[in-house]
Amino acid sequence: MATLIRHPVSALGSGVSYSVTEMSFGESGPVVLIQAGLHADECPPLLVAARLADKLAELEAEGALRAVIRIITQANPIGGSQWLRGHHVGRFDLSSGRNFNRDMPGLASQTMKELKRRLSDQPAHNVEAARTLWTEALSGYVVESPVDALQVVLQSRAVDASWVLDLHSDDEAEPHLYAFDSSKEAACDLGQRLGASTVLLDSPSEAASFDDAVVAFWAELDAAFPNAGFHEPVCAMTVELRGTRDVSEPLAAHDSDALIDFLIGRGLIVGQAPEVSGDIQVHPLSGMDPVTSPDSGLLLWHTALGDEFEAGTLIAELYRPDRPNAAALGIRARVGGRLIAKRGHPWVRSGDVIAKVSGNQPLAWRTEHLLGGRR
Repeated sequence: MATLIRHPVSALGSGVSYSVTEMSFGESGPVVLIQAGLHADECPPLLVAARLADKLAELEAEGALRAVIRIITQANPIGGSQWLRGHHVGRFDLSSGRNFNRDMPGLASQTMKELKRRLSDQPAHNVEAARTLWTEALSGYVVESPVDALQVVLQSRAVDASWVLDLHSDDEAEPHLYAFDSSKEAACDLGQRLGASTVLLDSPSEAASFDDAVVAFWAELDAAFPNAGFHEPVCAMTVELRGTRDVSEPLAAHDSDALIDFLIGRGLIVGQAPEVSGDIQVHPLSGMDPVTSPDSGLLLWHTALGDEFEAGTLIAELYRPDRPNAAALGIRARVGGRLIAKRGHPWVRSGDVIAKVSGNQPLAWRTEHLLGGRR
């Protein structure tokens, strides 16, 4: 039976309380975690999660679920409540400046000594032992801020998950996915069902985002204890549902249907998912170039989402109103590729990321914080 759960977020201060809202469906089987709104100003995932919960309630009543499916319908109540002079600020914590989806707890090292003592020749036993120790490490994690507290709550819901889908959106964007090499087939399947243009693949991006931290936990254990059962027990990916203003019932219905069909295809829901076809580009995450503005001013676009172009193509110009007699600055693509995301607001500062160009070759200068955008 569908269950509504509210997970308290601590360390908020006197008289302040928040909770993470979760709907849980199904009673047995693999655990699927689908999370919406970790960046609280990215709006499409919130409606998609709501419509997905509606569909799962119907499927559960029909006895069609073969998994425990958790839908976190509002992952970030702190960011959801942040307003600055009439403008919503949901990506960064206003108190500390921290990005809510960066620097997640990495707790594998805290478990290894005890895990070594508990290991057996049974992979399933070892995975369960690791999950128990991960939960204990989270319970003992020193929480020094509301962001820490929120991240601990969210990560605790992923400890026993076999599937983790973190739903986001960009400023203005095509649907696209961030995934890991081991998840290529699943990411392409989900991407095609969503109508995505691109899957960006890599090992962890070094940003310690939510899915990074989940995958990294198991990867560290696998490196320390080869053949113990820690090789890819979870499939995790970040799903970008277009741009943050792309909120509508038709889009939410389409995306929630795509997620249901994806789960059916994985054997997690009973049913027959339609076949998918069509091209989807698979590119290395290190081949995505985050194009930055050379100065402050007004953006004038010469390209549109989905355009493919060669290196050197003029993608935008920057008009600087404090220099009315000067020519606009041309902003050209450093690499050939596809424009998968771009800045929505036309006024930008020097150094702002204004576009994401996805290319098919790794870039030598892309070695850290591969997610790009605002850290």
